Amino acid sequence: MPTRKVPLETKHFYHIYFHAIDNLKIFQSFQEKNLFVEIVNYYQNQNTPINFSGLYNRLSASERILTIKKLSEKGDFLVNIISFCGVDNHFHFTLEQLIDNGISLFMKQILSSFSHIYNREKNRRGSLYQSSFCSRLIKTDEDLVHLTAYHHLHPYTNGLVKNYQAIFNYFFSSLPAYFNKKTPIRVNPKRVLEIISPEEYQKYLKNRAQDQKNLEKYKNEEEKYLVGSRI
Repeated sequence: MPTRKVPLETKHFYHIYFHAIDNLKIFQSFQEKNLFVEIVNYYQNQNTPINFSGLYNRLSASERILTIKKLSEKGDFLVNIISFCGVDNHFHFTLEQLIDNGISLFMKQILSSFSHIYNREKNRRGSLYQSSFCSRLIKTDEDLVHLTAYHHLHPYTNGLVKNYQAIFNYFFSSLPAYFNKKTPIRVNPKRVLEIISPEEYQKYLKNRAQDQKNLEKYKNEEEKYLVGSRI
């Protein structure tokens, strides 16, 4: 992965996201989602003893979960995951970098590991992603709350769930953690909940839901028009 022109700063928050090449649905099945979950939980930690592929080949699923749990109990993390949301062909994080180069190392490891196992199991070759991950610095508390809400509304605004209420049960999202419930990926929403209470956050989501859905629909229609105009 090439060196970034502007280094990511420790103790700062970033919107981090990546997209599969050619809109490939790399997170279509539960097995694919769950593999990514394990990889993310493993590589949040510093000083992982072996690469995840080795762990995946040697241990059963229950043994891997126990190994990751014991590693995470040390509390030596590269990043704090503030929010996340995945769909079929792309994934979003809000990350706080905890050590120098933490985000870049974390992303390099999870993308490489997932690509390696995915390609092997699908009998495919070549790059799995459009490019290395994209990043944007989050400068204000308002931006932080807005971004996490954008992530949590993503399944609704993209038509992956039938109605707004269904976002609270969407597997590939950190939203339940904002209401003291479990999520598949270790997440730490404390910074957001210092800014806005869970009750206020729920109202914020509801108030934004339809506007964000309408905006996403407009963007999709505009993209289709632009593609059609080039033909």
